[in-house]
Amino acid sequence: MRYPGEKWIHITRRWTMVAWLFLTFGISLGAHWAYAVLGWGGYWGWDPVENASLLPWLSTTAFLHSVMMQEKRGMMKVWNVWLIFITFMLSILGTLLTRSGIVSSVHSFAQSSIGDWFTAFLAIISCLSGLLYQESRPSAL
Repeated sequence: MRYPGEKWIHITRRWTMVAWLFLTFGISLGAHWAYAVLGWGGYWGWDPVENASLLPWLSTTAFLHSVMMQEKRGMMKVWNVWLIFITFMLSILGTLLTRSGIVSSVHSFAQSSIGDWFTAFLAIISCLSGLLYQESRPSAL
C-alpha cells in the first residue's frame, strides 16, 4: 500500500497479532482434543498436522518479536520481510505435507495428485517473494 515511513509495520503487526492469537487458540484446542478426546496420551504426538500448524506459528512468533525491534530501533527490516514470506511458505508447505500423502499419519489425507500443484505453487511463491523483496529493497527498506 506504500505507506510513508514505518506506518505499514504498525498495521502489519496488529493484523499479525490477530492471526497469531487465532492460530494459538486453534493449536491449543487441537492439543486438548488430541489429549482428552482421542486419548493419545500426550498433547503432542508429532503428527504432521500438529507440526504443520506449529511451523508458521513459530515464524509468526519470531516476526512479532522482531517487529518490536523494528518499531523501537529501526532494526531487522529485511529479517521481518523475510519472516512474513517464510510464514506464508510454511503454511503452504504444511498443506502440501498433509494433503499430498507424502507423510503418512492419522490426520493425513488420501494420496492425490494435488501435491504437484502445491509444489508448483510453493515454487511460484518462493520466486515471487524474491522478486517482491528485490523490488521493495531500495524504497521501502
